[in-house]
Amino acid sequence: MVRNRTRRRLREIVRALPIASGYDLVITGYAQSADAPYGTLRDVFTSSAKRAGILIEATQTS
Repeated sequence: MVRNRTRRRLREIVRALPIASGYDLVITGYAQSADAPYGTLRDVFTSSAKRAGILIEATQTS
């Protein structure tokens, strides 16, 4: 049950972000992910996605 909840939370975070097309993402949730607050997971993933250069910038969406 914990694994499924963690998977749903991570999937929702990815769905809500403006990720550029043409990327296949593999996300690994570790044990600490189950206890982490949603905001922390979102911030960490967003930061990682920015470093990887896969987010669509706000200026590109207009």
